[in-house]
Formats: sequence, C-alpha cells, structure tokens
Amino acid sequence: MRPKAIILSLGVVAINLIFGIIPHDWYYGRQVNYSSVASLATGGVELFEPSVLMPNPLQANVPKFIFSGAYQLSILGERRTQVIFDQYDNTIGEIATAENNAFSSKIGKLTLLVPSPILNVEFNFMPAINYDYYFYQEFRDDFYTRVGEEELSVRGALYKSSLLLGKQFFKRMGAAAGIIYFYGTRNYHYKYLMTNYPEVIADTLGNPRGWGFSLGGLYSPSEKLIVTAYYASPVRLIRSFTNNQTVISYPWTAKLNIAYLASGEIPTKLGVFCFYSNWQKLHNSFQKVLYLGVGVEHTLLNLVALRYGFRIEPSFVKPTANYVVFTIGWGFDVGSTKIDFGGEIGRREIYPEHFITDINADKIYENILNILVGIKVPLEKLW
Repeated sequence: MRPKAIILSLGVVAINLIFGIIPHDWYYGRQVNYSSVASLATGGVELFEPSVLMPNPLQANVPKFIFSGAYQLSILGERRTQVIFDQYDNTIGEIATAENNAFSSKIGKLTLLVPSPILNVEFNFMPAINYDYYFYQEFRDDFYTRVGEEELSVRGALYKSSLLLGKQFFKRMGAAAGIIYFYGTRNYHYKYLMTNYPEVIADTLGNPRGWGFSLGGLYSPSEKLIVTAYYASPVRLIRSFTNNQTVISYPWTAKLNIAYLASGEIPTKLGVFCFYSNWQKLHNSFQKVLYLGVGVEHTLLNLVALRYGFRIEPSFVKPTANYVVFTIGWGFDVGSTKIDFGGEIGRREIYPEHFITDINADKIYENILNILVGIKVPLEKLW
C-alpha cells in the first residue's frame, strides 16, 4: 500500500474514532440545568426567582428593569480503568489506563427582565448544552517505553437566545410563552501518533443551529407557595461541518418546580423540582430520563443568603448511571446590586456500554465541578 493510501485509510479510521471514544451524553452534549446562579447553588431549584410569570412575589416594590449576568468555570475529570485479576481469575483491583481533566469557561446567563402592568418581557442568552470534553492516552510497550499517543479535544456549547412574554393574572396565576433560537459551535481536534506509522490529525468544525419555543405556567395557592411548570419544544438542529450538514432532533423537555417559604426565626426557602426528557425519540436504544433536585436557602444576618442542595441526573443510555450532584452557594447585597456565588460537584461511574463504540476500559469514573458567579442589578431609573 502506498504512503498516501495509508494516510488516507488511517484518516478515515481517525474520523470514526473521534466519535467512538466519547460517551453518548457528551457526544450529544450535556444539558444545562440551572436557571441562575442561585438556581445552580440550590441543585437546579428555582426559589421565588424573578421571571416573566411573576416579577418577584416576595418583593413589594418591583423595579422596572432587572439585569442579571453570570460567568461560569467548569472542570470535567475522567479516569478510565481496567479490572485486573490474579492467577485464579479473582478480581484484585483496578489499574488506570487514562486520567484527564478538561477546563473550560463561558458566559453563564444574561437576562433583561422588563416587568410591566400589561405584559412582562424577558430577554435571555445562556448556554443550553455543553460539549466540552477532553481525552488523552499514551501507549507503551512491554518495556514501558512510550510508543504512541491519542488525544481528543472537544470545545463548544449550544447557546439559546430567547424572547419570553408573560403575565400574572388573578393575583395567583401566571402564563408565559416565548421563542428560542439556538446557535453554537462544536470543534473537534483529534491526534493519533504511533511509532512507525504516519501521524493522523483530524479537525472537525461544527455550527449547530435551530429554532424552538417554550411555554410556562404558575400557580400560587398562598403567598408562601409557588408551583411553576415549563415546557420546551423539540429542537431540530442543523449541524454544519466542514463539508457536509447533518440534522438531529433533540427531544422535548418539561420541568415542574415547587418553592415554599417556611416559617421560623431564620427565613428559609425550600424547593423541589423534576425535569423530564424523552430521549427515546432520538434513538430506540435510549431511555426516558427524570432528573430530581432539592434546594434550600437561608437568609442570615445582614441579608446574606446561604444556599445548598443536591440533584440526581440519570443517563439516557442503559445501563442507567446516575450523576449525584451536590451544590452550595451564597449571595449578598452591595447597595441595590445582588452578588451571587454558586458551585456544584458531581460524580458518576459509567461503562463501555455508554460509548458509541468499544473502548479499552472496564469502568470510567467522571467528576464534574462548576462554579458560577453573577450579579443582579435593578435599573429603576431607566423607565
């Protein structure tokens, strides 16, 4: 076989391996579950947050404008292992075959809320799906001499820009609707080096985009209890790569959120949520998923808010693997400006079945860390 033919065949193999060594949920992207910095700190629960449905049920004087912005830092750690056996085929432990950390940063969420007696308007820009993933592995011979390496770097996110319109009516109810435009980038860089073989480098650049809509409703049976529900339509994304286009339809999603203001010496807000997505619509081998979360916020001295919670995220690929996520954060006021910090850390264990093709590992351990910082500014003088 000629050298050019060897390089071409290896290039085709490399393109296939690009997608093969990524877990399904990172290939399709991981959904962003927070709605604000405070929501991240409470496990994804929304506790009396201003929205088009109800600007702020716990605040008597509602400013005409509310602007909020956030910035996010993320770390994904992955450790792939193989099970080792003794001479009698008894399991005696695991050995790491690859261990990596991927660092990324991005805009968290930008919001402009315009409350009015007639119709509330909200403009949002935030990440909807995160694609960031990194894998690196060295190959060594029987004498532990390095003979090659494999590296995959995926960078990008799918952002959504939304225009939402809502109204509160009968003092206890609210409804909202909006349109959403999705646009983002997803860039793959793959490198494969092996002694006595040509080097293979493959770069794939993608720009997914598409349209969707959302609906929301709110019911507040008392001043201390609010129930909100949201629905987001399926999204038909056109993914443009270097020389072709592919179309993928992400499933519809729904969220139910319950927030309660508890009585006591320390003002405390409690909340739970469930998030549903039917991934079977994407592929028959996938399954429906239901995320569950619980969040708490205490208002301490000087109006400092302490927040914490946890969330469980099952995978949409069988066998089910759960991300167990713990969250914490706090917020305080600087004049009329609110500053919030939030963080979450999660862990899960997955298996080769969660990958598109077979991989050289028996178990894969993943850890996530997200840190979010944000501000919220009332702009009362602009109206």
